[in-house]
Amino acid sequence: MKIRITFLFFAIVLSSNAQNTWLQMANCPGIARMGASSFSIGTKGYVCAGGDFSSTFFSDVWEYDPILNSWTQKANVPGTGRYRAMAASIGSKGYLCGGYNGTTFNDLYEFDPVANTWTAKASMGMGSLFGGVGMAIGSKFYVGTGTSSGYQKIFWAYDPGTNAWTQKADFGGAAKIYASGLSINGKGYLGLGGEITNIGIGKNDWWEYDTLLNNWTQKANKPGLGLTEANTFTMGDYGYVVIGSNNWGSVCTNQLYQYDPVADSWTALANFPGGNREHGIAFVVDCKAYVGHGFENDNFSTLSNDLWEYTPPAPCGNQPPIAAFFSSDTTICEGACIDFTSTALGAPTLYAWSFPGASTTTSYNANPTSICYNTAGTYDVEFIVCNNVGCDTVLMPGFITVVANPPQVSLTVSGDTIFSNGAFANSWYQVGNVQVLGNGSYYLPNQSGSFYSIICNVNGCCISSDTVQFTVSVLPIVNISSTDTLFCEKQCVDFFDLSQNNPTSWSWTFTNAAPSSSTAQNPIGICFNNYGSYNVTLVACNGAGCDSVTFSSFITSFQNPPKPTITLSNDTLYSSPGVSYAWYEVSNPTVVLSTLPYYVFTQDGNYYVIITDSNGCASAADAYTIHVGLYENNLLQQVQITPNPANDWIKIVLPDGLIQQNTEVRMFDNVGKLVANKKLTDVATLIETKLFAEGIYTIHLEAKGKLYSRKVTIAH
Repeated sequence: MKIRITFLFFAIVLSSNAQNTWLQMANCPGIARMGASSFSIGTKGYVCAGGDFSSTFFSDVWEYDPILNSWTQKANVPGTGRYRAMAASIGSKGYLCGGYNGTTFNDLYEFDPVANTWTAKASMGMGSLFGGVGMAIGSKFYVGTGTSSGYQKIFWAYDPGTNAWTQKADFGGAAKIYASGLSINGKGYLGLGGEITNIGIGKNDWWEYDTLLNNWTQKANKPGLGLTEANTFTMGDYGYVVIGSNNWGSVCTNQLYQYDPVADSWTALANFPGGNREHGIAFVVDCKAYVGHGFENDNFSTLSNDLWEYTPPAPCGNQPPIAAFFSSDTTICEGACIDFTSTALGAPTLYAWSFPGASTTTSYNANPTSICYNTAGTYDVEFIVCNNVGCDTVLMPGFITVVANPPQVSLTVSGDTIFSNGAFANSWYQVGNVQVLGNGSYYLPNQSGSFYSIICNVNGCCISSDTVQFTVSVLPIVNISSTDTLFCEKQCVDFFDLSQNNPTSWSWTFTNAAPSSSTAQNPIGICFNNYGSYNVTLVACNGAGCDSVTFSSFITSFQNPPKPTITLSNDTLYSSPGVSYAWYEVSNPTVVLSTLPYYVFTQDGNYYVIITDSNGCASAADAYTIHVGLYENNLLQQVQITPNPANDWIKIVLPDGLIQQNTEVRMFDNVGKLVANKKLTDVATLIETKLFAEGIYTIHLEAKGKLYSRKVTIAH
């Protein structure tokens, strides 16, 4: 049941503005432009896109607040800038489609002023289009005429509820561009514009579209100049045509005409004071029209960003408004919220809502949002709208039904299961994950975490439980590592626990090691003093039990090589075999004297060698003490043997003191075989070596009962 109350009042004056007058308002902060699109939503007006048509096209959007007389920039129209797009508003949303910037568009976007967002909708059913007419009739957005590949007379309707386009009867007149259109009391009106014959000359025909019959009827022509690029707006029961061009680039106008659809007649009203203008914008807020922007006679230097407010002769048609509204929902659950949208006719200037039972019981916005109901029950909604002529009230008894939510849910944990005391089916979730894990009165988690449930009753109302923490009991999974697994005997290593599932105790066993066991999580200093391969065992436990793993032959300890022996031959110390060698003198153990299997000493010292085998294990020999004076004297040290390395000859030069001493030279190869033997009777002696094999040879000089040895190398 709907109760309506309509009354007139004259004592209260809701607006003091003089009728049929213009008042200049704040300029738009955006760049001056022409061909912009405009519409109004609630108590705000919007100017979108446009360009100067020479090189620049805009996508910015500006919101105008008539109460504050101020502008605010909003989210841009998506994509690149555009000119002469078609636009209108339906309820709490704005719609913009098509346009041109060198390319003609076929897209459609919906603007939400609350969220300040544009959302792409179904592309235009007729294809790309610009310079056409866009108007809202009832709950649909109608678009027609304009141009793509040529002038058009097409007419299509977009339904926001189904997000779909439907082709309607073609416009009743000739194909047009830059025509004008508006809607009055559920019917559409379209006309004026330019036609393919006499391009650029404005027309003055006017046609009415009936949405129920889907047909066009020609009405009375607009008097005076024919117009293209004019702007239109609707207030109450009347339509208005303002500014425009009679002849592209030469004859603009500042005229304003009012159209009465009942009388099918036109009335000239106060001229637009901003001067002659074309390609401007116009929108209506609270029974006031706002007109501006555009330029004169296609002259870019006259581009404007001004705005003028117009008060009509009689507020919105000299009739009281008609209250009407719709809501985003009528049946909701406790705690849910509803948006209300005014569809009142007659351009109200005052709105008053009453929401008994809601958390917000009153509102004076045209379109209240987020009206929340926290208690189950059935509630009325009352809506009052007023203008200068009167008020209208609509009361909707029991319009809102609020359904009770299910009782609060509590969760308990028992063993490996979480239980709910909810009387309805539960849907189970883990905190941080929107995926449903399961349904029913209980849930068995397979991992640790925080869990909660949501239950819904037969009416679809839902409530969420508190969260409960659950820890899954899982046996440890044993794994280990160590600082090394391959090394030489008599070395120590550290071990590390890599077990999963958080063990709390550990028991290690190390075969043939010292120590042989440990209860530390990460034992250190475990020494293996004997060579061989050894097992390591770890038992790790937590609240769920224990896991034991033996890692076979995890450790391999290599045997060190036998201690090397050193033998002396003349001035050379020889080591027993190894893979690599390092000779040292005891007093300076950081300096490697040689890495050869032998070392030729030149002075007294205590010498030793460290040998390494193929596994990298090493052993050191006992030191060997050398006293050089026992084997040679200073005179023998003056013997010169050159070159070294030698090729075909070796030259031996003796000091004077040895020439008469019956000096004998002998030469041995590397296996000790005598290869040359000669008495030296002259200062210099040559030994031919061209036939000797390459390698290391030893030369022995014997004089005065002493032996002197030198190593030489033969390299051909």
